[in-house]
Amino acid sequence: MANIPELLSGHVTLEVECLDRLYLNGYIGKLATSGGLVTFMREQLGKPIPSPVVLGQVTERFREAVRIKAERDKIPIYQFDHKERKDDVADQMRRQRGVREGIVLIGVAQEKAHAFSGKKIGGQFEFTGDKTVSARMARIPETAPS
Repeated sequence: MANIPELLSGHVTLEVECLDRLYLNGYIGKLATSGGLVTFMREQLGKPIPSPVVLGQVTERFREAVRIKAERDKIPIYQFDHKERKDDVADQMRRQRGVREGIVLIGVAQEKAHAFSGKKIGGQFEFTGDKTVSARMARIPETAPS
């Protein structure tokens, strides 16, 4: 019996003629569990101790890569205010900069998210996924740290 990808092969394509905004959200189910998170840190990242510090390091590397991209390509980083309409800001900035294609801006917004909290109990880290946080996805520095 054929599976879904085999049935769709050659019948379904993705064609994009115009893209006016792109939001990227990713979900990896196994990482949404404490066991999956520990396995990821140990096996994928090669960290022998699955510490909450590891997650901060991953985040900081991501932020630095975004900052470098913005600086290299002269893309403004815009910090959205609470309840500010992102589409209105992006449209205004697109008009001001005269950008017809490419990245208009990198927007930084505060989002509520579920997060893992970790604490050391009996010499081992224990993680729970019950913490709600308001996270600014990027506190991207204007210049590289010295």
